[in-house]
Amino acid sequence: MEKHWLMLKKPQAAGVSPSETSNKIKRVEVPVVNRSELRNQLIKNIEKTVLDIIQQINQNKIPEISYLNKSVLEMNDIYMSEDDSDKENDNNCNEVELIKSKKENRQISFALERGRTKMVRLMIVLSKAYKLLLTNKTQTKRSLFYELKAGDAKELFINELVVDRIISDAANLFSCATWDLGFVATAKGLIFGDLQLQFENGCKIDCSRSNETLVPPISCANNGQIVAIESTAEAIVVVEKEAIFHRLLTESGLKNLSIILITGKGYPDRATRIFLKLLEQHLKLPVFILVDGDPHGFEIMCSYKYGSKNVLWERGDLICPQIEWIGVYPSEMVNMCLPMIPLSNNDQNKLKSLGKRGYLSAQERKELEIMMMGKTEIEALACISPSFLTLSYIPTKINNYKIRHHKTVNKKAN
Repeated sequence: MEKHWLMLKKPQAAGVSPSETSNKIKRVEVPVVNRSELRNQLIKNIEKTVLDIIQQINQNKIPEISYLNKSVLEMNDIYMSEDDSDKENDNNCNEVELIKSKKENRQISFALERGRTKMVRLMIVLSKAYKLLLTNKTQTKRSLFYELKAGDAKELFINELVVDRIISDAANLFSCATWDLGFVATAKGLIFGDLQLQFENGCKIDCSRSNETLVPPISCANNGQIVAIESTAEAIVVVEKEAIFHRLLTESGLKNLSIILITGKGYPDRATRIFLKLLEQHLKLPVFILVDGDPHGFEIMCSYKYGSKNVLWERGDLICPQIEWIGVYPSEMVNMCLPMIPLSNNDQNKLKSLGKRGYLSAQERKELEIMMMGKTEIEALACISPSFLTLSYIPTKINNYKIRHHKTVNKKAN
C-alpha cells in the first residue's frame, strides 16, 4: 500500500490536467420506477395466502403456510446487530456467494406452538401490508412496532426485533424486498456536500445547507421518488461514526476535497445503504469508506461492500461492491505510531469469525492478521494535527486510488 503522509494539498490524478478536474455541475435524471404491477401482484398474493388458510380450516385441516426459502450457503456465518431502525441479525456475503444458494421449503404450521405464534404474527403484519399496498403508502418499521405494541396483540410483539423478523419472513414469503410491502426503515444516516436532490412531488433537498441532512427514506410515498440528482462532487466518502462526520465538517480542508460525506452512524440502516447505492449508480463517482481499525469497523465496511444476509431479494439494491476501504488500516498502528488498544475477548472472537469469510481480498486478510496485535480508532488520526484528516489523510488515500485506477485504465487501453 502506498503511503505519502506529508501531502498537504489536494492532489490531482496522474495524467489529468487541472481543467479536467474543475468542478462542473453534473445533473442526472433518475427514472421513476413504476411499482404498480408489483404492488397489484403482492395484493393478490396476500389475498391468496389468506384464502388458502381459510380453505384449509373449512376442510378441517391444520393451517399451514409453505414457501420456497432461498438462502445464501456460507460456512461459519457470523451474525451482527444493526442499528435501532434495522435491529436484525445479518450475515455478510457478496455477489459470488449469491450464486451459491440453497433452496429449501419453509413451513409454518399451526400444529406447533411456535408455528401458531409465528402464523398469528405473520397474519397481523400481512394485514398491515395489505392496507399499505391498497392505499400506496409506506410505514416505518418503528412506527409499526409502536402501533402493534399499543394494540390487542401487544404480547406478541415485545420488541422491534420481532417485528423486523416477521416483516423479513413476509418478504421472503413473496420473494420481494421489505419496502415492496410498504415497510421502510427509519432513516438515521446523515449527508453533507454539494448534492441536490429533486423528488417526484417537486420537493428539493440541498445537502450543502445543513450539517444535519437526513438520508431520505427509501421508497417513501410521502416524498415521492428521487427524480434528479445534481452535484459537482468528485467522490463520495462514507465515515463510520457520527462524531467523525461532524468533526470533518469543522475542518478547514473539507471544502477543498469536493466530496459528498455520508455517515450511517455505526452499522448502517437499509435507507443509508440504498441511498449510497443510488448515488454510486447514477453519479458514477468513486466511493470510499473510513472506519475504525477494529473488528466492528471492519464488519461495518463489509456490510457496505459485501451486503447482509437477511432478505436475499433486497441485497442487489443495497451492496456497493466498488467501495474502496481507505482506513484506518491496522498496519497504520505501526507505520504511523498510532495508539494500540488491546483486543477484548469479544473482539478476538469476532476477528476469528471474520477471518473465515471466503470472499475477503488478500489485502483485507492481511490487515485482519495485523489486527490480532490490537486495534485503533479514527480519533487517533484526528488527534495527530488540526485538519489532518481533510488536509492529508483522506486526500492521500483518494489520490493513491486515482493513480492505481489511472494505471489500470491505461493498461487495459494498451
